[in-house]
Amino acid sequence: MACAPLVLVTASCGLFDGADSADSKDASQERKSEVAVPEAFTREVMLFNKYGDNAAAQLELEAVEATDESTAVHLTLTNQGDTLTNLSFDNTKPILIDPVDGTAYPMMADRPLDSPARDFYGSHDDGDDVPFLKGVDNALRFYFPPLPDHVEYVTFLGFGAGVMTGVPVQRVDEHRPIPEPGVDGKKREPKPGETLDWPVREPDGDQHEFVLDAQGYVEGADSTLIREGDEETIALDADVLFAFDKAELTDEAADLLADAAASIETNGADAAGPIVITGHSDGVGDDAYNQKLSEKRAQAVREKLESLLDGGHDFDVSGKGSSEPIAEEGGKDDEEARKRNRRVELSYKVSSGRRGKEADASDDGAGIAAAERHVGLPASYRSDPGKPVAKKQDRDFDLAVYPLLRDGAHLVAEFEITNNGSGFRTPDLGDDPSLRRHTKKGGESLSGFRILQSDPELARYPLLMFYKDKYVPIAERSRAIGSGESFRLAMMFPAPSPETNEVTLDAGPFGEVSVPIT
Repeated sequence: MACAPLVLVTASCGLFDGADSADSKDASQERKSEVAVPEAFTREVMLFNKYGDNAAAQLELEAVEATDESTAVHLTLTNQGDTLTNLSFDNTKPILIDPVDGTAYPMMADRPLDSPARDFYGSHDDGDDVPFLKGVDNALRFYFPPLPDHVEYVTFLGFGAGVMTGVPVQRVDEHRPIPEPGVDGKKREPKPGETLDWPVREPDGDQHEFVLDAQGYVEGADSTLIREGDEETIALDADVLFAFDKAELTDEAADLLADAAASIETNGADAAGPIVITGHSDGVGDDAYNQKLSEKRAQAVREKLESLLDGGHDFDVSGKGSSEPIAEEGGKDDEEARKRNRRVELSYKVSSGRRGKEADASDDGAGIAAAERHVGLPASYRSDPGKPVAKKQDRDFDLAVYPLLRDGAHLVAEFEITNNGSGFRTPDLGDDPSLRRHTKKGGESLSGFRILQSDPELARYPLLMFYKDKYVPIAERSRAIGSGESFRLAMMFPAPSPETNEVTLDAGPFGEVSVPIT
């Protein structure tokens, strides 16, 4: 599939189509009537254990309780295998996601999120190596940042449970009391069927809270979008706008800029703020020359765009030359990297009345396809992802692919990976380090998987959390899997239009497969 620039687009910012505000009473009633809540949120899980023994268990998500100060997730984890010591939750840390606003909430910690020495608030072993006892119900809770009042449902990702959608948020004045720990490694062990209450570390006022935009790449043919909160940036391919080494617009530029203007109007650029137009070049040639060329190109785009937009917008025009590349040049894909760096960016703030609304279907296709918002209702919970639509193989590993689930502004993708070989081995999942910005020490990520569309031609990349200039994909990682073991892995993508019922999944080394959307 021949796609060019990348689109970094926040999965969504805000409202259901037709709602005027995030706390609209009508929208609230619609959500409550259409999101089915089961009697119990349960999943069979396999926990990766850093000490070598992976653990089969049943997970029940009992409640998500939100106060003004924090959010507590209450879980019961029942060991369905042999008793284990030294069980670690380090490899199963969950996150909460608002499926509509596209906001991710990692657990509270005592240090910054990128600190390797951080400890999280909630259940822990208190230094006593609490055993994971066979048949025993382990009562756990974990603390997250407070959720905005308009958030009524969240999506839970972690603990090897795949993605649990449609989890209602219970508003409470204070969290339920913390019981005395039932076992500390020294007292009587509970019998099968009894409950073990783990020690709990409560937020103490020194906690770090993390509220992150969930973002994702979408690859288009001649334009890109970056959406972060209420700021949007449309990046246009300079090779379409200009001939080589020129600053005069081409004939093809007229259509592209008309689409960009339509997207700016549809997405609701705030007239109170300027539209910032910035030219960028690749790194070939003299820096001073590239700087001047980028300035001239930005000015040419400003003059054309001003004639296409309704009045009332101010403009801030500048050039950056080659000083702000978005792709690293000089590698094996040098030409592609340089092409991505040659761009003109249009940045603006979205007015509060339009933020998060889906593009109006009556626009008859006007605008840039990759910049369209597709925001729906949170998905009702599915206790099982259904039957696999395909099974793919790469060496000794089988990958079962399940139907995709539309969840608010996202697509939920769930897989099961099985080791049919011998010994403990880590599968090759086509991990894309450029979307992770850290080493592979933590295992193989699903970040190399893509969703492909042909009309319009787009490639959707995994959602990302952006923290301190680093991207962390909302795409689970696989550690070493024992012979005959199966693990459930999950990831999330920006959602395509509601009319899209089937897409192609590029599963990296496992190949491509057509997958329906439910």
